[in-house]
Amino acid sequence: MGAGSTEIWNSSTFGSVDARTNDDGKRLIVKAQRLANTVTVESSDNGNYEAPANALPSTHWNRRMLDGPFFNTQTGDLLINAVKPLSAATIESASGRKINVRRFEINGPITLETWYDDQQRWAGLQFKARDGSQIIYKLQD
Repeated sequence: MGAGSTEIWNSSTFGSVDARTNDDGKRLIVKAQRLANTVTVESSDNGNYEAPANALPSTHWNRRMLDGPFFNTQTGDLLINAVKPLSAATIESASGRKINVRRFEINGPITLETWYDDQQRWAGLQFKARDGSQIIYKLQD
């Protein structure tokens, strides 16, 4: 099984996601689909359940995921009230360009900080890995 994620959207409405992760040899699958009044989530780690109709996948490219419930696309965990706004900051892109961002802390299976620029585009994130190392994703520009 390869790793990857495919999302389907109809304009600005989430339709479905099929996400597959290899976490150090542990194979995780999360599939979700929007129905009329709910989002059905199937997770190899957390079983099957119905999420609220406004739930979105935890794909950081979409700033809207922070506005309501979202589900982790690796573990299937439903996260409600897991987002804490932090102070604004200036970060560097991969090329060293300075970017003014809004920072948000997300508490779930791991705690991470994610960043969005003034146009609400994803600019990066950081978290501490299980081995204690710091992982940082930076905008490629």
